[in-house]
Amino acid sequence: MGVLQLFSIGFLTLAGGLALVALYYAGYLLRSFAAWTRKEDGPTDRLGFFIPFSFVVGLVAGSFAQGVYDVKPACEAAGQPLILCITSIAQG
Repeated sequence: MGVLQLFSIGFLTLAGGLALVALYYAGYLLRSFAAWTRKEDGPTDRLGFFIPFSFVVGLVAGSFAQGVYDVKPACEAAGQPLILCITSIAQG
């Protein structure tokens, strides 16, 4: 299984999805504002694609973050540093 053992669904899954959408949209607004200040055309991104895409990528990243968060107490109880514990889990 390897790295997929660190994949877990939880609060950080949703938080990761929403955070990545918020970061993308903030960047879009910043580029729109910069174009407006220079009296240029704004960005022509396809928001109907990039918003859902960034949400899915954020869900995947958040799921791995949730897995690390779930494993952290067991690693601390075993007295191992987190990175070594995660590496040993990922290697199977």
